[in-house]
Amino acid sequence: MKTVILALSLLLPLPAIAQTDDAQAPTLEDSLNQLRDGAGALLELFMQEMEPAVQDIEPLLDRLSEMVANLPGYYPPEVLPNGDILLRRKPVAEAPEDQEDPAPPSPPEPEAPLEL
Repeated sequence: MKTVILALSLLLPLPAIAQTDDAQAPTLEDSLNQLRDGAGALLELFMQEMEPAVQDIEPLLDRLSEMVANLPGYYPPEVLPNGDILLRRKPVAEAPEDQEDPAPPSPPEPEAPLEL
């Protein structure tokens, strides 16, 4: 009997604690502002941690952009029947930009499929 009274005396105030006044309840706008502030702080922390990695990769990205700038100087890749891939370079004299690029030489027709 004592345990029942003790349990009830401990559980009885719980619903009163869970109730809040309407004046104290956060509004949707307040909650969204808190969420925005938290996300901004998290993004700022992420940027601070990633800054050294971005600085390390910057020279590699510069080099990659130089390589990509050279792509118009090549014909599209050709795959030969034996699996080799040819990357033909366009002649330097053929590079005027006001004319369309001529079609690359067509690859030879495959004879018959190889059976392995």
